Amino acid sequence: MINDLLLGNNIYNDNIERWRFLYNSYIGGDEYRKGGYLTRYQLESDQEYAARCQATPLDNQCKSVISTYNSFLFIKPPIRELSDDWFLNEFLKDADLEGRSWDNFMEQVNIWSLVFGHCWVLLTKPNINAASLAEEQANQIRPYVSLLTPLTVLDWSWSRRINGSYELDYLRYVEEVNGSVHTIYFFCVS
Repeated sequence: MINDLLLGNNIYNDNIERWRFLYNSYIGGDEYRKGGYLTRYQLESDQEYAARCQATPLDNQCKSVISTYNSFLFIKPPIRELSDDWFLNEFLKDADLEGRSWDNFMEQVNIWSLVFGHCWVLLTKPNINAASLAEEQANQIRPYVSLLTPLTVLDWSWSRRINGSYELDYLRYVEEVNGSVHTIYFFCVS
């Protein structure tokens, strides 16, 4: 039962190896080397292949191209005309509650979207059953975002709303891996 939580849906299962390759290609170095992506020669032994992998220089062109493209997109900060709202100002300064501004967060979204072709952005707000806006502000309760890559989102489903738009009604993803302990989150909308 526990191992079933780490299984993904068919789209995840069909693409996980490709996503690992894309991740390792972006990270480069030992991650790429350990992936064993170098083409094996005919009749090459495991020791010969390992020695060739170790001796092959790895210049990470993928990271260089993404970095260059990203620097063009984010060369100038956006100009916003916004109201003086506590929630909005706090969100723009610290969008993910980990110290990243909205602009920095979106820069990371762009990087991982370029690596994988897509990523997930989860926007949420804790529900503390506050009686007023003042109580939420006193407890610093506000919306925040999380960035999820395809490697972490295991399962999801969409349904069509009455107005024709799609709505995410189920999401299961790996929040954290600490050794053999995996923290899995489920979101069900009903």
